[in-house]
Amino acid sequence: MQKESWKYLLLTIAALIIAACQTAKPLPDPLAGNASIIPVEDLPASQDKISIEARRKGFSPTSVSVKNSLDLLLSFGKRDFVKSWTVAVISPTASLKREFKGTSASMPEYVIWDGKYQSGKPAAEGNYYALLSVDYGDAFNPVSAKSPAFAIVTIAPKGSLSIDILVIKTDRGYRIRIASIVFKAFTADFVNVLPDRAKRNQATLGLLAKKLAKFPDYGIAIVGHAVMINWDDAAAGKAEQESILLPLSREQAVAIKAALGHIEKYAGRI
Repeated sequence: MQKESWKYLLLTIAALIIAACQTAKPLPDPLAGNASIIPVEDLPASQDKISIEARRKGFSPTSVSVKNSLDLLLSFGKRDFVKSWTVAVISPTASLKREFKGTSASMPEYVIWDGKYQSGKPAAEGNYYALLSVDYGDAFNPVSAKSPAFAIVTIAPKGSLSIDILVIKTDRGYRIRIASIVFKAFTADFVNVLPDRAKRNQATLGLLAKKLAKFPDYGIAIVGHAVMINWDDAAAGKAEQESILLPLSREQAVAIKAALGHIEKYAGRI
């Protein structure tokens, strides 16, 4: 009976030893220095959030007038512990189309996507998003972040815009942009000019009359303009302004006023 009890005791101790060996963490390999195996589930979570977002809501890789690439802004969280990182551009069909990779030696503030797939083929039009994945090695659990969606536009929009009047706002009111009225040299005569020019002058006056109808509550100021010949000589230029250009500009403004003045609804506004 005593022999059987010892046998039972030894078997129990052996079972405990086997169970302990099965549940213990692997011991360091003496040939591998201080290396150890730490299961991912035992690593702490980083308290610093990572993030990725596009600098703009969309772009056109084929644009010739604005920036034709997209900056993807990156935040790595615990930068001192980063081992490696990956940025993946995901298509509308949830497939990987472009990938950027780096290590702790290179952690840029952003990566630039030129709107092309990994193969170099231009990306199809649609909504995409980017995924940032960061590996902290043995310090923290690996993490990832998804960006808001951004769009690629490859087909130019079509349409038209009609403008019947173009004005520039100034401190004195609105300045109407129209074609120039050309006068006979050093005169206020805009009728006795070359036939084609005279025809265009009359067309401009007709168009101006229609434009002024858009502003029934505004007064109308007409300002003449003449080109200085002696612009490179201060003394001669001043004399030219006082004796020729200013009087000529006034005469030309008066001539246009007279041309519009026969239209009754403008007579009291000029």
